[in-house]
Amino acid sequence: MHYAAPGPGDSSQYTVSGLPFALSGSGSQRIDFPYLTQWICVRSNAGTSVVAFTQQGFTSGYTFSVPAAGTSQVLPLRIKTLFVSGSGFEVIAGLTMIEPRMWPTLTASAAPGALGPYAGSDNFGYVPGL
Repeated sequence: MHYAAPGPGDSSQYTVSGLPFALSGSGSQRIDFPYLTQWICVRSNAGTSVVAFTQQGFTSGYTFSVPAAGTSQVLPLRIKTLFVSGSGFEVIAGLTMIEPRMWPTLTASAAPGALGPYAGSDNFGYVPGL
């Protein structure tokens, strides 16, 4: 018998505890999660760390900062990629079993505080320009 793979609308992926993910780094780093996240948390060990959801977010100012020796709130976000810059940071996340290809790639923000259209949504059902 064949069972369907978990997808973005599969609520059971968000009601059970997430698979642990932890990474530490420094400098500017793109983090490609092996599975879609349930939640993320960023800790800054040395200096302020800057976090964005797109590469262009850094240049456009669509970021949030985590002060030195500070920790962000646990953010209940479904993302597949995160961009972090800082002299020392840690990223922890709870992962689902949803493959990243099933989630759209976020693009630059279209308006202050708003996410722009989705791109590269492999088998996801979004139409460019939505």
